[in-house]
Amino acid sequence: MNNQTQSAVKRIRNVSRTLQSIFAIFIVVFVVVAIWGAVATLLPVKGMERHISSDGHGEEIVTIKEIYISGPSIFGILTYVVGSFLGTWGLWCIYRLFSFFSKGDIFTKRTVAQLKHLGRVLLLYALFQVWVNLFPLLKLGMGIYDVFISLAQDGLPALIFLILGLMIATMSWVMEEGRKLREDYELTV
Repeated sequence: MNNQTQSAVKRIRNVSRTLQSIFAIFIVVFVVVAIWGAVATLLPVKGMERHISSDGHGEEIVTIKEIYISGPSIFGILTYVVGSFLGTWGLWCIYRLFSFFSKGDIFTKRTVAQLKHLGRVLLLYALFQVWVNLFPLLKLGMGIYDVFISLAQDGLPALIFLILGLMIATMSWVMEEGRKLREDYELTV
């Protein structure tokens, strides 16, 4: 390698080490928040119940009573667990990608494979977002028009993750083709 190439690889390695550390912190914070949220989700929620009655002389009596609202539904728990798992998996894929870059593995099989994993996670998360938006509507027996309106209003996260997933899947394909071309070139020289 010439000096310019070595300098570029060194910069990639240094920046990747920094980004790897940042994503390690993201993973820890995300997991702690996910566990805390899971515990909070499983606890019953306190609520207030208000009764308004009349004393018979035209005066209103307001009684406020503290009540416990039932815990979450199976759908709510499942949604939380799947969303947390996909989020952690996506952060882990990014962490591993920067781990490979920090070791100088830029156009290798495992880097391309990790990029493919990240694209799959983003596509799965896009499908998950659609499922989260559709399931309650289908359960309520909404019509197809209401479902489309809901997806148009609440489907932006799914669309963003779908586009990101497709872009990363395309990038991994291009990197794989470039890696194969480089291997062919090295074999012919």
